[in-house]
Amino acid sequence: MRVASTRDDRACVVSRVRSRSRPKLGGESSSPLKVVGSPPSDALKEVHLWADYVELRCLVAPDRALTRGDLVGILRLDPEDSPESEGPDEDVAQQSDADQVGHVGGAGDDNNSAAARAVDNRHRLANEVFDLIETRYLLYADTYPFDVSGEEIRRLGSLDQVQRTYIFLLSCASGRYVSQHGLLAKSFERLCARVLELSVPGASVHVFGTAQGNNSLFSGNFVARARSLASYLGEVMQPDAEKIARSENGDRGLDVVASVNPGDDLSSRLVIFAQAATGREWHVKQHSVTSAAWDQIVQVRSPAVATCLIPLCFRDVAGDWHDPTLIHRSWLLDRFRILRQAKRATELGEEIGWEDENATGILEKILNYTFTE
Repeated sequence: MRVASTRDDRACVVSRVRSRSRPKLGGESSSPLKVVGSPPSDALKEVHLWADYVELRCLVAPDRALTRGDLVGILRLDPEDSPESEGPDEDVAQQSDADQVGHVGGAGDDNNSAAARAVDNRHRLANEVFDLIETRYLLYADTYPFDVSGEEIRRLGSLDQVQRTYIFLLSCASGRYVSQHGLLAKSFERLCARVLELSVPGASVHVFGTAQGNNSLFSGNFVARARSLASYLGEVMQPDAEKIARSENGDRGLDVVASVNPGDDLSSRLVIFAQAATGREWHVKQHSVTSAAWDQIVQVRSPAVATCLIPLCFRDVAGDWHDPTLIHRSWLLDRFRILRQAKRATELGEEIGWEDENATGILEKILNYTFTE
């Protein structure tokens, strides 16, 4: 009996220790970011994604600043990942630039030239990323939450609400690194509805997707919400839509819907179907809000304007689209266009649209977080 009692006591102690050392996800002691030390090496040619990563690292750096020289180390590429390398030994990636080029271990000229190319690629990418950050500094002007001068990017000490919105969008675009990204994605959908209200004066805008919350216009399963959508647009459901399983509760990619009522209840009005896409594959999702995708569900006599809102800054160093061939007959609103409407909202003395309890709480955690190697 005495031994059993001792075992019970030990079990209680272990249980208490485990309960203290394993906080629930999202609790006060949980980290708002994850794998911050891992650059997006799977997107070597997506310089705008690298720029986002550098902004994120600057945001949480101990001194809230990074130099162009720091980028060379942060963006250190494994030579076998470099698009121009011939795949030298893996150990070369761990050496300094000078050691890589010299590589006096007798491996031969082939490895020397490959290591030199890897060093050149790293410096070239670091310069391209920093050049793009300088472009953002000029493009976003007073809405940019960083100061860029000489060879350094530094987070501003005091941020206004539009600059905080930039960081919110940066966090939405950084799903790989943000612990509670799903909550931010829902807040982003609501922000997208607000952006469309500001972009299309007079439009009636509603969240159709899963972030609708207490919105009573669209409720129930997918079929019920599709019927409400048809009624809202002055249209009718297509007969085949009634065959959709009653167990389907998704939104089929339609996150936000907007309509401009011309003054009557008839069909054939300006309609906007919008997708709020936070991931890298947004260009695939933009097809989910085309008339071709919805014609078999709801009759829309006037083709809907397919719209895609993304938190990414989809711009190159010249301020042009990073890759315009990915925009497939849709109205694209990226981070820059969204920020312009966010600034307009503040000028009107109104909330921007993302500032719910979850999003503001996550953002505060990120702003107060410090990442150390």
